[in-house]
Amino acid sequence: LAALCRGELAAYAEKMGKAANLVFLQNHGVFFAAEPGVYVITARAMDESGASATITIIVEAAPVTDIAITGDKRVTVGKTLQLTAVVAPEYATDPTVTWSIVSGEEFASIDQNGVLTAIAVGKVTVQASANDGSGVKATHKVEVTPVLVNKITISGEKTVQAGQTLQLSASVKPENAADKGVSWSISKGEKYATIDENGVLTALKAGSVTVKATARDGSGVSATFKITVEEAAMWAGSGTKDDPFLIRCLEDLLNLRNVLDKSGYYYRQVADIDCASVETWVVIGDEEHPFRHHIDGGGYTISNLCLDGEAMGLFSWVKGSHFKNMKIVN
Repeated sequence: LAALCRGELAAYAEKMGKAANLVFLQNHGVFFAAEPGVYVITARAMDESGASATITIIVEAAPVTDIAITGDKRVTVGKTLQLTAVVAPEYATDPTVTWSIVSGEEFASIDQNGVLTAIAVGKVTVQASANDGSGVKATHKVEVTPVLVNKITISGEKTVQAGQTLQLSASVKPENAADKGVSWSISKGEKYATIDENGVLTALKAGSVTVKATARDGSGVSATFKITVEEAAMWAGSGTKDDPFLIRCLEDLLNLRNVLDKSGYYYRQVADIDCASVETWVVIGDEEHPFRHHIDGGGYTISNLCLDGEAMGLFSWVKGSHFKNMKIVN
């Protein structure tokens, strides 16, 4: 104490910190209440008289007077959110709190470290209650939001013939997105195709089309896919032996004139064909461009050919062709 009276109080207080409950500045005792408890303080005269006096000081606990909760107010399902309780005053004896969910327990849980875990979409009210018996508490509202789409991939064929349909599909990520639905639209080339809500594209005429799939969850995520619409095929089928082109009507029969520059296709007639509407039949093939394909008449008839007297037949020049099951009537 004598040393303190000689002006070394500051250094002593810095060294001792809160552990120093009593220091002296000249003849004035300064008491620092570091912890709750009962303290008996004695003052003794520094002369030879030996006089002294005592005083008892009761240090009470400093209660919590206010709590403020900090942290985000939105969290996605499956994610966690760290909340923090800031207690006032700073010197409160017991600054700890107990965390709880007071509303919306089905949407989230919270541990005693203030870590909230989002379970389902909904609104949650979190509470932090002081543990010192002061009854002070605070609440914080958090909205648990759905998992949104962050990527869309469109798949399907990139070419289609006019008059045909094409099924497109859209896959979304992440896998646990709350709403995986998409809205389909034509973003470019609307005159060449249409698309329905199920991703079925109907090709109208030859051209280039850009299809767009947009997430329905409000995320704004979308993807595009380019498709080429080709000219319509003249016949159904692929023209192979196992999948021949089908001759179903007079137009299909007349189209045989359009393949004289090609060879090796297979055709099969699948209906009776009446040629009465053709004023004068023009034979198929000539010496320079012979017909070089194969036809199975299927037992059906081709009737009412009007010939000009010179070309007395359905075909004129043929080369390497095979014909079977054909019936030419009248």
